[in-house]
Amino acid sequence: MKIAVISDIHGNYKAYEACMEYLDKHPVEVLFFLGDYITDSPYPEKLLSLFYGTLKERRCFYVRGNREEYLLAHRKGEQEWKKSSGTGTLLYTSEHLTDEDLEFFEHCGRTIRPDLKGIPETTLCHGIPEDTRGNLGEQPGLLEEALRQAGTGWLFGGHSHKQEIREGRGGVYINPGSLGIAIDGIGKRAQFAIAETDGRKYRHEFVSIPYDVEGLLKDFTDSGIEEYGKVQVRSVRKTLLTGVNYFFHCVSLAVKMSGMRTDLIPEEIWEEAAARLGIE
Repeated sequence: MKIAVISDIHGNYKAYEACMEYLDKHPVEVLFFLGDYITDSPYPEKLLSLFYGTLKERRCFYVRGNREEYLLAHRKGEQEWKKSSGTGTLLYTSEHLTDEDLEFFEHCGRTIRPDLKGIPETTLCHGIPEDTRGNLGEQPGLLEEALRQAGTGWLFGGHSHKQEIREGRGGVYINPGSLGIAIDGIGKRAQFAIAETDGRKYRHEFVSIPYDVEGLLKDFTDSGIEEYGKVQVRSVRKTLLTGVNYFFHCVSLAVKMSGMRTDLIPEEIWEEAAARLGIE
């Protein structure tokens, strides 16, 4: 059995289209989706339309990510957003969603074990099973805890935007990378994984393919998203082109410079951080 494993699309419908075209030519029986379907890219409704179509046409298993949880918290009034580098892209995304979209996210599990014959015991999550923001890329010591929480021999997770496989005492962790905003040091690529199983273990192939990044960048210009997200939108664009995580570096630098939460940082600090990092 062959399974496509996809994570961290972040609204990049151009990368999603390229991935589905690849899978048309290299068929799989099942798709695993690991969350963070939207935010940070323009026109999230285009991505969701494609995604819902896939759910109807193919056998899929899916969980929600931290971005979906942010949007659900905003719906409940737990988070306040405004046009700013701190929360503007989230506000932009929320204004492009329907009640039906939010209901779908509400009913997505944080962690699932696919009920699928012919595969080893497997857990799907976004970060780690009990925390969508758990990042094995930044916290290497988290591996054993993640595997303990999973309670299965195999764990598929995303969030770090980097393709990797790690073996621990409790099993094996595989991260397919980010389809929408790949951190590979190259740029202009969409990443995911193909996992093939004989029912006892997985053999994996990390896939990295080109997509219409220029078309996506035009959408950034046409959509008005930069008016909402300001510096953070510019950092995402540079990340898409370079494969270097300018989004993360800009947030980290702005927080360090200000000593504040991201939603409270003044725009002049964001702009200074962007200038230091060469984000235009």
